[in-house]
Amino acid sequence: MDYKEQMKQANENNAFMIHNGVRAVELSETAARVEMDPEKTSLNSMGGIHAGLMFLMAEAAAGLLVRNDGRTCVTIDSSFRFLRSAGLSEPLYAEARVIKRGRTVSFCHSGVYGRDSGKLFAEGDFTFFCQE
Repeated sequence: MDYKEQMKQANENNAFMIHNGVRAVELSETAARVEMDPEKTSLNSMGGIHAGLMFLMAEAAAGLLVRNDGRTCVTIDSSFRFLRSAGLSEPLYAEARVIKRGRTVSFCHSGVYGRDSGKLFAEGDFTFFCQE
């Protein structure tokens, strides 16, 4: 399956991404990007984008990237930092890069950014168990 088809699969079949308005927009051998346009339902009780939504974006981008070689991968560990709050004022995107693609374990780093400002809102590292 080529990268375009993999993004189509994620955008049409990942119910959690669909429910939260997250969509895959770029995928290559070395990088993945997902985007979302925040809505009122994206906010926490303090009026900022819910931290779990930023985590979802970062993990979804990393997961899309590590399985782009056709393997099945599941997240087994993560470390995530929230650097500043985000609101409804601009769309967000998450980009993932592979740190190491191993035979059974792969590592990625993701960042969540403001599409207009380029500000980094959150970042984290993800570890995946992968199998053929």
